Amino acid sequence: PYDATPTFAVNHGMGWSLYAYDPEGNGLEFFVESPWYVPQPVVDFLDLNQSDEEIARATEAAYRDRPGFQPIERWRATFAAELA
Repeated sequence: PYDATPTFAVNHGMGWSLYAYDPEGNGLEFFVESPWYVPQPVVDFLDLNQSDEEIARATEAAYRDRPGFQPIERWRATFAAELA
């Protein structure tokens, strides 16, 4: 059996990451996008004892007042228009 032992979890605002090492010592990041764009860098503690809904609510509450915070779809549309 293979083991990837989690070391820590991070809330990046625009996503949530779990960091681990594989049996050979290689660093791994498991990343899930959030529904928001939050200018980076953001590296805050992520409490994995919370439900998915609690994590989403806590993330929005923590970052919604930051400059640049917006739904990720709005950010993508704006960015695509700027590239065109």
